[in-house]
Amino acid sequence: MRKILLATTALVAISGAAYAAPASKMSDHRATKQSPIQVTLGGYADFRAALFHESQKSADALGLGKRRYSDLQTEYGVIIAAEGKAAQGVTYGGVIGINNDQKYDQQVALDEAYVWGASAMGEIVLGDARGPADMFVYAPTVGEGQIAGKYTNFTDPQSFGRFHPTFIDPTDTSTKAAYYTPKFELGSAQSTLRAGVSFAPSKQKKGTEAYLYEPLVGAPAENVVEVAAEYKGTFDRFGLKFTPMMVMTQSKGDHVTSERSAFIWGLGGQVSFDTLTLGASYVDGGHYGAWSGDTNRQYVWTIGAGYDYNEQIELAVNYMQGKGYVNRGYVSGVTGFYVNRFAALGAGASYQWFPGFATAADAVFFNQKSPTVPKNIGRVLMLSQKIAF
Repeated sequence: MRKILLATTALVAISGAAYAAPASKMSDHRATKQSPIQVTLGGYADFRAALFHESQKSADALGLGKRRYSDLQTEYGVIIAAEGKAAQGVTYGGVIGINNDQKYDQQVALDEAYVWGASAMGEIVLGDARGPADMFVYAPTVGEGQIAGKYTNFTDPQSFGRFHPTFIDPTDTSTKAAYYTPKFELGSAQSTLRAGVSFAPSKQKKGTEAYLYEPLVGAPAENVVEVAAEYKGTFDRFGLKFTPMMVMTQSKGDHVTSERSAFIWGLGGQVSFDTLTLGASYVDGGHYGAWSGDTNRQYVWTIGAGYDYNEQIELAVNYMQGKGYVNRGYVSGVTGFYVNRFAALGAGASYQWFPGFATAADAVFFNQKSPTVPKNIGRVLMLSQKIAF
């Protein structure tokens, strides 16, 4: 409830300021002057209908009742963005976004809140925002994202390992400071290189005072550093993207009930020809999410293809395979388990009826083996309708 009240209060206060400012100037002789900061309000609503099944019925085993095999879901969010322009080409601004987390608690909460400034020297981002690893590319996806998307909202975290092409949590908005270089032209404007680096004291938001004290048994990894680069090139009808990535974390706990220090690295790339795109990636998970005694190898790789017709019809097929320690610390009562083989095949389609209004269909089939939980074979079939404004 506290999350809802805080998020709602922030939204009302900022929206009120955005609309009250012009009104307060109506009687001012400077009313004809434009405000140096422009505020925009946007958001999205995403309705999903899904049919799903898992061969491992953990809910029955835990006495939680019969599992569902179909469900409806709605995800929504509101984003407030402010941008100003100063002399010498300097721009600055801030973003505040709230949404209802559909993975676990489904509460409305503050998702991101950061300030930024940009010039010819690059861009600085300060606050709760995604890091440079967000630039990482892998097998093409469309609509709800197939192997990298929302299908895990309909799986059971007590029996299903939630893998992602970046291995780390791609939606992490831990409080951080980040710097991004400007786009360097490599011979021409059609060939550019950009890089970024960020630092977060903790890979979770400091939602409680306890995170200010060290060491803390069971605390998440700290001093998280993300480094990534993005190369883009266009050569006649061909396009190329290449994204190396590194993530380093430090543990100050006892490693028995807290994560170990970790080093994660990955390489991803995409090649396009007209409307067809081919992509692949590999990420070595290191000791990410591992505790004392967890020495098994962790990795994930993807491969796939996408097709885009006139930016209206999009198709994609993608495949992901990996192994690792998953779900640790995400759900109450789940300490995590090791998956020694995970494979997922996804296919998706998206049709944009009007600008910002699109229908998508996703199908993901997965097969999971683990020495600690029974074999799990399943699928998620999903149809969604989304509006973004």
